[in-house]
Amino acid sequence: MNIPHDISDEELLKLLTHPDTLEVAFSFLVDRYSQQLYAVIRRIVYRHEEADDVLQNTFVKVWRHIGTFKGQSKLSTWLYSIATNEALSHIRKEKKMRRLPLTTEEYDLTQMLMSDPYFDGDLAE
Repeated sequence: MNIPHDISDEELLKLLTHPDTLEVAFSFLVDRYSQQLYAVIRRIVYRHEEADDVLQNTFVKVWRHIGTFKGQSKLSTWLYSIATNEALSHIRKEKKMRRLPLTTEEYDLTQMLMSDPYFDGDLAE
């Protein structure tokens, strides 16, 4: 099954709630929203590798809970909310584990951010 690229989120949601089209529709959802969700996550999570992990966790949570989405908000709003919550949760876990200041003799967060090619948020390919 091919999903047209101009499909609305409402139509996509219908495909996501039907067992016969769930997997194809979810793959389309991932393709449609990966870059935007990554950008949201990256504003919160500084390292590219960690942001990728948070993005993956976001889509796992969406997969598990797509059946509970009630449509009281836009699908994109729901996705951004999950991504933001996952990113904040990741930061809280990291904070508990590391308890490091922003700068030590071996570790300078500001230098890591400035030297990371993904820091500027340019997702153009």
